Amino acid sequence: MNIDIKVSQLVVSRICHDLAGSVSAVNAGIELIKDNAAALDQEAMSLVDASAGQSVRKLSFFRIVFGSGGGADGSISLAELCDLSQNYLDGGKVSLDWPDHTDEARLDIDEGRVLLGIILMAADALPRGGSIAVGIHHPDGAVGFAVVATGERASLSPEVEAAMRPDVSTEELSARTVHAHFTNLLVGYLGGELECSRETAGEIRLAAIIPA
Repeated sequence: MNIDIKVSQLVVSRICHDLAGSVSAVNAGIELIKDNAAALDQEAMSLVDASAGQSVRKLSFFRIVFGSGGGADGSISLAELCDLSQNYLDGGKVSLDWPDHTDEARLDIDEGRVLLGIILMAADALPRGGSIAVGIHHPDGAVGFAVVATGERASLSPEVEAAMRPDVSTEELSARTVHAHFTNLLVGYLGGELECSRETAGEIRLAAIIPA
């Protein structure tokens, strides 16, 4: 899959934007500790610990979504995908409803990236919080993902919907929409389709079918 240099730059910008808050909080905690060098301030230590943990969890999520991480056999377990998603959302206003699975159940790593990318889109569609319900199906040997984002004012911006078009110009993309473009590119590379719909107010449905 070929990626335009502009897309790569925007992906980096998106990652940096998501990490900026937690990294800044780590720095603030360290500054508090420096100002109270005679004794480790418990509040400052708690701030550093929580913010550093959040940074690590987000980096782990992005490493799979945009990077080349994954199992040595080119697959990833549903358990790990669930943990990555839950950890990314942890501490925010969005909850995750993940389907039951066996610990042995696995997906191809690129299929896993698609699912995480869709979950990232769903989280961005919930500016006031809400819930994300994940469905994973295997129709006729294919892999199908159905992700429903439910919450007050749930919506995909026109810019995100435009980023999902296969013919979108990279000049129309931004750090806020590049993940949608990247996910759609990956789905297309795998021979599938990514769709979104609004069936009721406060609900966004995202779905992808990837052929066997």
